[in-house]
Amino acid sequence: MNATLFRALKALPLLAALGLSACAPMDWDSEYDGAYDPLEALNRKTHAVNKAVDTALLKPVARVYILLPAAGRAAVGRALENLAEPAAAANNLLQVKPDGVATSAARFGVNTTFGILGLFDPATHMGITRAEEDFGQTLRHYGWKTPPHLVLPLLGPSSLADFPGVVVDGFANPAVFLTTAAQIGITGTAVVHVRSELLDESEIAEEAALDEYAFIRDLYEDARAKPAEE
Repeated sequence: MNATLFRALKALPLLAALGLSACAPMDWDSEYDGAYDPLEALNRKTHAVNKAVDTALLKPVARVYILLPAAGRAAVGRALENLAEPAAAANNLLQVKPDGVATSAARFGVNTTFGILGLFDPATHMGITRAEEDFGQTLRHYGWKTPPHLVLPLLGPSSLADFPGVVVDGFANPAVFLTTAAQIGITGTAVVHVRSELLDESEIAEEAALDEYAFIRDLYEDARAKPAEE
């Protein structure tokens, strides 16, 4: 289950949604057409709890983490991305995207071996770029375009389509074959790494949004809707 948590952090994090704020200027408000939020009252309470945990724990730890050398943090990020490649290959297969299957499989093979467990990314230098897909996108691909929005404890924004995908994709994560201690270590590293990469963006969102919950929800739903529209 720790591997499932790790996959969630890579695929569906609150922080990834916040990261879009730097490059997606739009007129965000709580009436955003892409958001279907019948659970809003519950979601807002969960968001408030997540916010408190982030302020008290995640953000301070992330500020310490960024004191580490940038090259080391970049290597950690590449290794975490590499662990997501098998799930991407599986979902490309489910969506009948043979090129994506080949790309994700090739990236995982090349980076796991020549890239030393993904710490380096020779695949990109060879012209093999990522073909990111997850099970939530697979469900949207097959017709569930607007699932109800759902805020998960600690993990942040999701939906009733994306949350099952977290579980399904977790089984494709190579971390499931590691010891429990190793899985816990990977999970903790993923949490801190993702949070550290978006410290500036999250602070911008906090300052700019009149309704932070709606702002984050709309960013997330817009980002998740785009793959389904392609």
